[in-house]
Amino acid sequence: MGDLSANFSLHEFTRSGTAQRYRLDNIPDDLQRAAIAELANNPCQWLRDQLGRIDVTGGFVTPEVNALIAGRTQGGQHERGEAADLLPRYVDRWYAWGVLVAGVLHGLMPIDQAIVYDDKPHIHVSYIARGGRRPNRTQLLYLPSGSRDYLPWQPWA
Repeated sequence: MGDLSANFSLHEFTRSGTAQRYRLDNIPDDLQRAAIAELANNPCQWLRDQLGRIDVTGGFVTPEVNALIAGRTQGGQHERGEAADLLPRYVDRWYAWGVLVAGVLHGLMPIDQAIVYDDKPHIHVSYIARGGRRPNRTQLLYLPSGSRDYLPWQPWA
C-alpha cells in the first residue's frame, strides 16, 4: 500500500542515489508533493494496474540534485514532480510500452509525455494535473540509440 496511490509511496518518487551520494536533501515542497501524487495516481497507477510491479528508477529531484545528473533538463518536469522513469518488474519495456501506447490512444491513460529509449531499460512518463500550468500534450516519443533527437512514436515506420 502506498501513501500516494494504491501502490506507490512518496519515498519511491523521491529516492535518489545522487542525493544520497552527495548528502543532499531531496524533499519536495507542498506543490511538488501534490504534483507527485497526481503523477502517481494517474499514469503510474494505471500502468501498474495493467502490468504488475513497477519500480520508479527516477522521480522527483531538487534543482541541486538535478544539476548533478547527466542528461537531465534543468527546470524540467522531474524538478516539478511531474515526471518519473519507470521500470516494469515482470515484463520488458517494449511490452510495457505497447500497453502504455494502447492506453493513451484509447483515452485510458492520461499523460503529458511518454518516452521510450533504445538504450535505456526504463520508460519516462510525465503528467500535469488538471488546472496545472498548461494542458497535457499527450506526446508519445522515441529516442533512438546514439541520438539526441526525440522522434514522434510511429510504430508503422
